[in-house]
Amino acid sequence: MQRIHWNYFFAIEDDLATLSRYVEFHEDNFTTYSIEIARILMTAVQEVDVLLKSICGHYNVPAANVRDYHNLVVAKHPNIRDARVTLTHHSLARVPFASWTEDSPPSWWTANNKVKHARDTEFSRASLESAIDAVSALLIVNIYRQEIIEGTHDFVLEREPRLFDIDWFCNSVSGETWAQRLYGIPGT
Repeated sequence: MQRIHWNYFFAIEDDLATLSRYVEFHEDNFTTYSIEIARILMTAVQEVDVLLKSICGHYNVPAANVRDYHNLVVAKHPNIRDARVTLTHHSLARVPFASWTEDSPPSWWTANNKVKHARDTEFSRASLESAIDAVSALLIVNIYRQEIIEGTHDFVLEREPRLFDIDWFCNSVSGETWAQRLYGIPGT
C-alpha cells in the first residue's frame, strides 16, 4: 500500500508544476497567493499530517498534533530539520523543517492552519512559498515513511519527480543522499 502515498505526492507535485506555468517560482513571487495555491498548500499539509501520524503509529506513540509529531520524529530523526530539496529548474533550494521546534511548527504548517480556520482574514498566507515548502516537506516525509515503516531505502520510484531533482534529498534517514542510496554512489 506504500505506493498510494507516492501517487498522492506525484498528483500534488503535478498541480504545483502546472502552477509554475502561471506564476514564476522565484523569491520575488513568494508572497503571491490564490485559491489554487491555497488548495495545493492545504492538500500537501493534510498528507504530511497523515504521514507523520503514520510514522508515530509505527513507533506506537499516539500523536494528535504537530507538537506530538515533533516530539517523536525530531527526537528519533533530528536530521529531518536539515533535509533539503532542490528545484533546480527554478534555482530554488528549500529546507522546510529547518525552523521546526516543539513550540513552533514550520511556517507552512501555520499558514495552512490560518487559511483553514480564518480564510476570511488570513487568506494571503496561502502563498507560493508556503505551497512550495509544504510539497517539499511532503516529499521528505514520504521518504522518511518509506524508510521507517516499509523498512527499505533501496526502493525505486515508478517515475522521477517533475519539479524536484533526483538528488534533492541531501540528508536522508540513513544520512546518505538519495543518489547514494539509489545508485550506490559512495559518500563524500
